[in-house]
Amino acid sequence: MLRDLASSFGQFTPSLFHDFTKGVMPSGYTFTRNSIATRINSAGAMETVAANVPRIDYDPVTLACRGLLTEEKRTNYFQNSFTPGSWATAGSTIKAANATIGPDGSLVPSFTNTSGQFSAVTIPLAAGFTLANSTTYTRSILFKCLAASNPTANKRFVWEVTLGASGLANASFNLATLTTTKSATIAAATLEDWGNGWYRAIMTFTTDATGTPSLGGNYIAGYASSTDTCTLAFFAAQFEVGSIATSPIPTATAAVTREWENTDLSLAANPSWFNQDQFSLVMETYINKFSNGSAGAGQSLLSLLGTDWSWFVQQSSTLIYFRNIRAGNTGFLPYSLNQVQRFAVGFRRGEKVRAFSPGNNSSLTSSSVSLSSSPFTGIRLGSFVNGDQQFNNYIRKLWIYPRSMASQFLQASVN
Repeated sequence: MLRDLASSFGQFTPSLFHDFTKGVMPSGYTFTRNSIATRINSAGAMETVAANVPRIDYDPVTLACRGLLTEEKRTNYFQNSFTPGSWATAGSTIKAANATIGPDGSLVPSFTNTSGQFSAVTIPLAAGFTLANSTTYTRSILFKCLAASNPTANKRFVWEVTLGASGLANASFNLATLTTTKSATIAAATLEDWGNGWYRAIMTFTTDATGTPSLGGNYIAGYASSTDTCTLAFFAAQFEVGSIATSPIPTATAAVTREWENTDLSLAANPSWFNQDQFSLVMETYINKFSNGSAGAGQSLLSLLGTDWSWFVQQSSTLIYFRNIRAGNTGFLPYSLNQVQRFAVGFRRGEKVRAFSPGNNSSLTSSSVSLSSSPFTGIRLGSFVNGDQQFNNYIRKLWIYPRSMASQFLQASVN
């Protein structure tokens, strides 16, 4: 359990403390996102928010506030993603209108297969869109089982994809056992609990360098050889470029892009809570996904504008790192997935930057000369100084202290 910083640093008072888990966006930020987006609200329902509205997001199962959600720019290439009543059926599928309540509170239809017969649901791609070679895609959908003839074994559907020259691959998602199976050529197939019986099925794959890739069917209860029947409801179909599923993007008759997000706190007026010459930062986060598996890029937790100084989390092979970068100078600290975790930084001009994650610390080489001539003009949460390399996760809390605290205190702040 993370310690209370007020008790740990009783002799030190933060000049700024923002808690994004209270359900309200702290004042003072300029937030930009030139598009709509979705979030889970405090009642556990999915809702759409307008452009330039930040997303304080909640866990759909526990209803706990997860903090500020920041994500990269993504496009959903499925049409009518939130209106499954408009989706076509194939084979012997039976569609019934207004069968259950969807994650956003709307009524959605059910789809039932016919035993021993080909039964599928068809979700149209945007006009003119075709899958590219050597490209990683993630396909996702929310689904719920309303009835099943074999409820202890088969509450599933199967996705197919033609990867290219290598041919067909598939993944199966089964709510009876909460398990997935997949072809070896599918990178990942997972299930996420979204509450009220709804689960998100996620499949990630990379197309072949040659051949013609294409999406295949959505088969209820398995293939035509299955004698089981299932009645399923679907919602929020998404098809996007990238290695992770991001928050659902509602579409109509064309692809829709959710733009990237910047969350900025200005330092231009030299606010009294920020010391340009020395400071300590402590940041609490929840990280459950990475959109980049290479060592050459990362997801930015915090950037200091007016310089090229940022702190990243980065994935390299199977290890997750906290990364500090400026003018090519980097340092690495281990970071963990799927838990609330903090990092801390101590800065004083003319000295090495000190960085801390649980159980680890490092002095990172910095260029103090150029920093002295470049005052910080702002703090950006969840993206790099040029607005890319989004965090794609949750920012929970931020503490700023107007002094560069001793290493033992900063290490204690993250343990």
